[in-house]
Amino acid sequence: MGKTRAGIGICAVVFAVLVIDATAGSAYALATPKPPTDRSYYVRSGDTARGARHRGCRQAKYDNSRNHDSFVILDFGAQRSNGKGTYLPASRTYWTNAADERYAVNLARGYQSCGPRHQLILAVGTSNDGKVTDGAIGAAWGSVVRSVARRASRDGYSRVAVQGAIDAEPGFGPFPHFRGWEWGDKSGPGYVSKSSSIIDDYGSADGCPQALGESANRKCGDGWTLADEYDAVWGWGPNEGTPEIYFDGCHGYANDAHQWANVSAYGNYHRHKGKVRFVGPLDQGSCLNAGAAWRKFQAALAADNVPESMKFSAEITR
Repeated sequence: MGKTRAGIGICAVVFAVLVIDATAGSAYALATPKPPTDRSYYVRSGDTARGARHRGCRQAKYDNSRNHDSFVILDFGAQRSNGKGTYLPASRTYWTNAADERYAVNLARGYQSCGPRHQLILAVGTSNDGKVTDGAIGAAWGSVVRSVARRASRDGYSRVAVQGAIDAEPGFGPFPHFRGWEWGDKSGPGYVSKSSSIIDDYGSADGCPQALGESANRKCGDGWTLADEYDAVWGWGPNEGTPEIYFDGCHGYANDAHQWANVSAYGNYHRHKGKVRFVGPLDQGSCLNAGAAWRKFQAALAADNVPESMKFSAEITR
């Protein structure tokens, strides 16, 4: 299932930064300061093209004020079983693929129009929610991402790099369905058949071990394993990870930072690609805010002897 990691625009530059490996000193000594926090979005039924342009413009101004590139996820929810559109997050509101594409392109337009001096990585996202996840709709989403990238390039949005994304969670469905979505199965050829761009996993590690130091291939939720989670965020060529770091055990939920640190520790000991070079933590501003998510994830990675090399901090809002 190997595939050359290929991005659009500045993605290659970003990954050159992400793969730098620090080899001297203690893990905690190598900790890096938290970067500015970029806002990602669950797209809602009332969202408009004008609103997308406003969000893009606001991000450009924020980047200029902070002197930093940005990473923004647009979550369009779960795909319809025929692959022709999505049900927006936490709703039954249906948008066609064309509507998803227009919204993403308008955010890129807004960013480009407001004098950016930096680069926006725009991750166009869906999820593996539901048993319909398979190769056919993976290919459909690859086509959506490819279309957004081509339109942004055609319209001269040179400060925007477009890539794919998926909220992949064991709680949404079994691993073979996700694997088929990306690589293809009897239903169709999968995401990689239509898009050569990076695919960012901004999901959870449901059911994975929470005690730090679990580097063996332990079981997670719904039949997933640490090895499966590793493939989803780093092991497969096109993949990267901006994992959910929503909880630290609060309100009875799992310790997300510990679960993801164990995913990376598994790779560090058992895979030739080694530890995961995460893009950064994704929080939702409730139990953990952006600062807490960064600190706890950084500390968990260091404690598992897989010090971080993260470049971005992301917070997703409704």
